[in-house]
Parts: sequence; structure tokens; C-alpha cells
Amino acid sequence: MLSKPNRINQKIALLLQGVFIITLIFSGCEQPDKPHQLSGKTMGTTYSILYYGDDSGKSLQSQLQKKVDSLLAELNQQMSTFIPESEISRLNAWTGNGDFQISDHFRNVMESCLAWQSITNGALDISVLPLVTLWGFGPGRWNNDENWKPPSDSAIEALMEGIGPDFITLTHLGISKKYPQIQIDVSAITKGYAVDQVSELLKQHHIANFLVEIGGEVRARGKKPDGNHWQIGIDHPAAELGERKILNKKIDLVHQSMGTSGNYRNFRTYQGSAYSHIIDSRTGYPVSNRVASVSVITKKCMDADALATALIVLGFKEGSALVESLSGYEAIWVLKTADGFETITSEGLDLGSGNIYAAGGSSD
Repeated sequence: MLSKPNRINQKIALLLQGVFIITLIFSGCEQPDKPHQLSGKTMGTTYSILYYGDDSGKSLQSQLQKKVDSLLAELNQQMSTFIPESEISRLNAWTGNGDFQISDHFRNVMESCLAWQSITNGALDISVLPLVTLWGFGPGRWNNDENWKPPSDSAIEALMEGIGPDFITLTHLGISKKYPQIQIDVSAITKGYAVDQVSELLKQHHIANFLVEIGGEVRARGKKPDGNHWQIGIDHPAAELGERKILNKKIDLVHQSMGTSGNYRNFRTYQGSAYSHIIDSRTGYPVSNRVASVSVITKKCMDADALATALIVLGFKEGSALVESLSGYEAIWVLKTADGFETITSEGLDLGSGNIYAAGGSSD
């Protein structure tokens, strides 16, 4: 007869053996994750989502496509200045007193915009829409392109009286405008916010490894099944010359987002001079400096999107000082030179000879 300790040891051995057999069975049945892709159009651009899961996720893919399209349509309906009946368009046309009520997503974006207005000392200014429209980049911008010419100094000066980061207030009821004619544009952050919201949707469906991209703004989570990080390319400003190039470095994103802003693709020309679509609300004129593009890497895509736009306005010297003062933010500048372009990174990144490695926390 076995002693009590021996019987216990025998039971433990049998249990461990059972666990081992079950492990073998499940590991033998386990299938490698397969790539699933969602895509479509939104916000005047396209979106692409790549995630990994097993083949049993076909029905999930169909569900996600519908949910993503519905979410993006909702965000557009709230914050697109190109939709006449959108929430933001109705706010811009509103001349009443008191507060204009807004939806939750719109409020989230407004809170972030106002915060970045303060952080960047007005380099990011959502009240800039009248100037954007005056310069021919607002709603209806493609009308009479051939006859376009820069606005007069007097026309710019007249609008500047209603431009400023202090003219819009977010209250517990909604948005309050200091002057009825104030119009706002939150497009500097909307695509990044949409990327974040789509990412949250994927996480709610227990998808651990994905890459979400909307109009060049991206967010990565997890890794590919082969263990490699998500790699992101950055357009080279040579695209201004009609070429499509990618910088010779790629970004390895680990639980991070990247937002890119550039003034080399969307512009107008008049008598041989180019005018950027990014307007400096502090002067009333399009940005004109050495910065061809800026990519910002941080946790949330809406923050990367907002800061990237502000860094174009600030220029390299002032912008790099701001980035170094912020915790959890890195940036990559492509600057114009007499000989072409040069690439400079913030102190936390190293171009080196390989890819740029950008790591976030253990999860997002």
C-alpha cells in the first residue's frame, strides 16, 4: 500500500501528465494567425486596417467592416467642414447666443484641440478656417483653380480680427463663440482621433495585433505573427516633383502611433510661387519655412496628428525645442536644403544605419 505522501505525489504526476496531453492536443490544433484586411474611403482620403487572427474570424471581419464604416461615417457627420449639414458646419453657421450643443466625439476632439492650442502657443489654432477658405483650401476649394490668386493683404487683415485661440470656449453644455462669425476647423486632429477610435474598436473585439491607417496617420499594436514589428515608411518630399519616394529609413512602431504633416503636396501656385495649405493663424499667411514634412511618434494618434501640424507652423528651431520639452514624444523632420533635403530626428530617436525603432509601453 502506498503511503499518503506517495499517493499525493502519484496524483500530482497524473494531473501534470493530463495537462501535458491537453497542451499537446491544443498546440497540435493551433493554426497560425492569418492576415485580415479592411479598407475603404473616409474624410476625403482612404483607410486601411490590417490585423491578424485565425480563419474562424471571417464573420468577425465582415462585422468589423460594417462597424468601422459606421464609426467613420459618424465622425465625418460630426466634424467634416466639407459636409454642409455636419455638426461643425452647423456650428460655423450658427449666430445665436449661449452654447451650441455638440456630440461626445466632437467634444473629445475639441478638448484635445484646445489643449494643443495652449501647448503650442497658438501654432495650432482651430479658428483658422476663415483664412483657410480665403486662401482657397476650404470647402469648395477646387472651384476656379485656374483663376486662383493670393488674397489681398487687406482681406487677410480684415479676417485676423476674428482669429485667435481665445475666441472659442468649451463649456459643460457645448461650445461658446465670442463672435458670431467665428468658424472652426478641427481637421488637424480628426484623422488621428479616428485612428484611435478604430483601434479601440479592434481592442474591444480582442484583436491584439493590428495596424490602422487613415490618410497616412497610423497606430500599431502588438507584432506580426513572425515576431517582427510593424514597419512604417515616410513619403519623401521629392513627391513635390511628381515622384513617389519613401525615405531610406523605416519606422518600427511598437504600441505607438505616428502622425505626419507636410506642406509639399497640397499647395497652390501663382506666378511661379507656391503657397502651402497650412496657414499660420498668427500671421494670416501660408507657412513658409525649411520644413517639408514632420512625423511625430507618440502613444495616441490624435496627439501625433495635432503636434505634427503645429511643428510645420513653428519651423524646425522652435518646433524641436517644443518636442524636447514634451515627455513621450519624438519627431522626424525632413528639411529643405540648397542641395535637396536632410532628415533630422529628435534626441530620443537614432537614424543610424538601420530602421528607426520607436517603442511605447507594454500595451496601449
